[in-house]
Amino acid sequence: MKSGFLIVQLVLTIRIAEKPEGIMLQEMKLKLSGLAVLLLSSNPVMADEAIIHNMSGSHTNIVQITQYGGIFNANYSEIYQDYDALNEHAFITQAGYGNQYASLYQNGGDNEVNVTQSGNHGTAFVYEGYYCFNSNATIIQDFNSTNAYALIDQNTDYGYGFNNSAYIFQNSLTGDVATIIQQGGNNNASITQENNAGMEMASSTQTGDFNSAIITQTYGASDQIIIRQSGSGNQSAVQQVSTYLCNASVDQSGESNIASINQTGSFKVATVTQTGSANNIAIIQH
Repeated sequence: MKSGFLIVQLVLTIRIAEKPEGIMLQEMKLKLSGLAVLLLSSNPVMADEAIIHNMSGSHTNIVQITQYGGIFNANYSEIYQDYDALNEHAFITQAGYGNQYASLYQNGGDNEVNVTQSGNHGTAFVYEGYYCFNSNATIIQDFNSTNAYALIDQNTDYGYGFNNSAYIFQNSLTGDVATIIQQGGNNNASITQENNAGMEMASSTQTGDFNSAIITQTYGASDQIIIRQSGSGNQSAVQQVSTYLCNASVDQSGESNIASINQTGSFKVATVTQTGSANNIAIIQH
């Protein structure tokens, strides 16, 4: 069985799996408002599952889930903050040796999301839609093993948002993949992947004006970066330091865009495609 404590002041649904196959579930529902904190301590070879749902029109809620997995334990967390939410804060922290999965869904503006995963293996998704504005999303994955996957998606379902920031940090042995997708103006995307002995893959796609994308990869054996920007006044910067292969591609369409690529490695490939006028390119290879 599981042990833990729960402090709740919002519309909350929590499901805790009692068996690995997920056949038997316990479900608790509480309807209050304000602050939620969930802490679960797990039994090895079992699965922790936490699901929290803030109803539409909610404001200024704080949701926090913390999970510590056992040797073969899997952590699973979902947070939903619905339509027309404002000033919402969601935090997921997962640590352990099993597979870890976290997903957060937010709508509205002035929101904050933070996912931190450490241990072995991790998958994290953050979706911010419905005219997301003035919002910050962060995913931190710091692992001892392989194959971290992170995705931050801001506004692609509804087409426009502004003043949003997305940041992904990954540090594991091999196979890290990070993706940021943003639509609207004045958005910032940043990805850092480091200390990876194998393959690293990072991509950023932005639609709109006056966006910026910065991607840094250090000490991977085979690094790949893809940046796509559509609009005017956008900026992209690539920094790669590889023990073997650096491969970077930047595609910009619009006016007055800037692209820069800086690469250090045994083999270096840099490609910049720009469509429009008054654009600038800088490529440095060591």
